[in-house]
Amino acid sequence: MNTRKLTVTAVSAGLSTFFLYLCSITPSGKLALIALASACVCVPVIECGTRYAASGAVAAILLSFIIIPNKMIPMAYAMLFGYYPIVKLYIERI
Repeated sequence: MNTRKLTVTAVSAGLSTFFLYLCSITPSGKLALIALASACVCVPVIECGTRYAASGAVAAILLSFIIIPNKMIPMAYAMLFGYYPIVKLYIERI
């Protein structure tokens, strides 16, 4: 069962990194692609729990800092969008 959770988290982190890389390539729609990358973190929150989702978000942030030449895109993702689905879960519980 842990292998399934780890796989879901890794695929989610990969998709987030892919959308952030697309954000650095395309001339427009940057905010929408960053939000789409953040939406990829929602799947591990629902399927696996917050611990796996947080590790997937951190992995996506680190991978995007390594891969993407424009460092402002991963910075915006890390500061504003990367952790939003996890925070949203805790806010909805209140």
